[in-house]
Amino acid sequence: MRADWQPTHTIPDDGLATWSVPDASKAADNFLAAGLEVQLVVRQADWAQVRCDNDWSGWVSANQLMALLSRETPSGGGVRANGLTTVAPSGSPTTIVISPATRPPNESRTSTNVTNFFDQMAKPGNGPVAGLAALVVGIVTSYVLWPILAIPGKTLKDAIPRGNCRSETPGTTAMYFCSVKAGTLTAL
Repeated sequence: MRADWQPTHTIPDDGLATWSVPDASKAADNFLAAGLEVQLVVRQADWAQVRCDNDWSGWVSANQLMALLSRETPSGGGVRANGLTTVAPSGSPTTIVISPATRPPNESRTSTNVTNFFDQMAKPGNGPVAGLAALVVGIVTSYVLWPILAIPGKTLKDAIPRGNCRSETPGTTAMYFCSVKAGTLTAL
């Protein structure tokens, strides 16, 4: 751990995706685990560059970081964070976590988790795992949705009367059209 490293924030309960540059159009390249303490290096609009105690750094959504109150006690017995002093009762822990008030617009916890899952599957070396996951999802989806997706075909099959071509003379145009009609209805 570097001597100048001081944790200022912690990663929220669902973790955070990280980017090497503050650009959401690029794919996230890493993921920080929930509860990890990080140091805020710089903030640019909705982005924050954070550094871990092992000197690794990356960019995260600044609005999702949870601020840690400073471990230093200012005069008066309170705890200082972002220029504000909060008085802590005696005997209480000196690190207090402040939850973020809001998430960035158009970002939900579920979509972030699903996106992170697919980002992890797309990384090199995860091809067989991603293929297996896609196969399992496809099988489960087909099994669950099959009764629903079969309803239109069954409805059409029951609504259109079945015919046969017994009354037509083999080799005639009427027999040809009757066969096309019967084949089409059978395919439904």
